[in-house]
This record gives sequence, structure tokens and C-alpha cells, in this order.
Amino acid sequence: MANYRFCLDCLERALAVKAECPLDRSPASIDECSPAGRIINNMLNELKVHCEHRDKGCKAVVERQTLEGHLANVCEYHPIPCGHDPCSATVVRTDKAKHEADCQYRPEACALCSAMVPKCQMEVNSPLFLQIFKFSAAATHPRRMSLGYNNVRSMRGAVCPVRAR
Repeated sequence: MANYRFCLDCLERALAVKAECPLDRSPASIDECSPAGRIINNMLNELKVHCEHRDKGCKAVVERQTLEGHLANVCEYHPIPCGHDPCSATVVRTDKAKHEADCQYRPEACALCSAMVPKCQMEVNSPLFLQIFKFSAAATHPRRMSLGYNNVRSMRGAVCPVRAR
């Protein structure tokens, strides 16, 4: 292959179709190729490119060498992970705040002990919530609980179920 310069992705696609140089059609393989020199790379890195999320609405045009930083830190349309562990959702940066506000793993303070607990464990049907509710009700309204007076007396002064975890 002559002394041509190709983008590696484009060259690999062309050679996968037919093992010949895309320009002069001489026999070629990826093993015959070598990386471009520093001068060529520097010139390529200074080229202006559109953000890869242009089709989603990003209007940014940046130098090729800064595209990775734009995506990681600035692009409003780049998918990023939710900040609440163990949530595995990936959302675009513009939707992250809304997702995290509604996320089932968002930490919430226990009404009894103020410990931070994931929202999904504080929802009405969760076992932890029901345990906290029984604990709270027994501590504040012993005669209304169906636990029996002796069970209620033993719960007074007990540790909140969240703290006991």
C-alpha cells in the first residue's frame, strides 16, 4: 500500500469488504499499515469536529483533541450514570437532576432516627418501612397496636430498625 493516511476505523471497514487499498486498489492488509506520525496527529487533533450527539441537539463544534473532555464534562446530551448507588440507570446530562430526584435509590432520612436509607426501602410496601411503622406505632400508641402490651413494652426504648441494620 502506498504512503496513504486513513482513519483506522475506515480502513478496517474497507479491508473487511475487500483486502485492497481503498484508493489505488492494490493488495493490502492491516498488518502493512503503520500509525501516522506526530505531525499528522497534531494536525488532526486541531481539526474542528461536531459533537457526536449532534443528532440529539448538541450544537458544539470543538477541536478533535477536546471532544472527549466535552463529552465527559459539558455535553448536555451525553449519557451519564445516576449518582445513587446501586442504581444502574444511564440518563442524558439534562435529565440527570430529574432522574436523581425520582430515583428509587435516592437517600431519604428515616423519620425516627434520621439515618439515610434508600427511598425504595422507605416506601409503604417495603419490609423495612413496615418494620419502622410498627416500631414507631408501638412506641407512640401502645394500646392501638395488636402486638400485645408486653411486646409493646419491650419495644419502648428499642433501637430503630434502620439503626439496627
